[in-house]
Amino acid sequence: EERNYTGIQLIDRNDELCILYEKSNMQQAVLQKGEVAIREAITEVKTWSEEAVFSLAWHEENGRRTALIKDWKDMTTAVSDMQSLLGSLKDSPFFSAFADTVTQYETKLALLDHVLAQLNPIQRKWVYLEPIFSRGALPREKERFDKVNASYRQNMKNIWQAKKVNYLCEIGRAHV
Repeated sequence: EERNYTGIQLIDRNDELCILYEKSNMQQAVLQKGEVAIREAITEVKTWSEEAVFSLAWHEENGRRTALIKDWKDMTTAVSDMQSLLGSLKDSPFFSAFADTVTQYETKLALLDHVLAQLNPIQRKWVYLEPIFSRGALPREKERFDKVNASYRQNMKNIWQAKKVNYLCEIGRAHV
């Protein structure tokens, strides 16, 4: 009778161990799925960051061509989407293992957003003012405009050559 009781206890303990093992496996699967989801999101941001290119058009005035960025709204929306994706990862219980990587991309995207927000009105003003100054209007301000014009054209030439959106982060770091 005592042997039967001990046997039953062993069977019960074995069942408990099996249940614990299954729970452990389920928790491990959930952990892996959570980590995989975060890794996939980070990979999406990384890929976008490395591959996103500007849509450019040529502005021609007095025989000079200058690249202009088109589709500002699409670009700023894409940056905002990437920022939102990274922000959504912070609610995950598995986020801490990826916090440093996410912070690096958040910093890069914030800088990109900042540079885009500054460059857009600069481009609009340049497109408006360049024909005015090239026709000789406002001669007292021409020297000042020429300095800005040369800098702007060089920046746009560099953007055209790089074509990659992440190039703006290099410019932004240099001017921050």
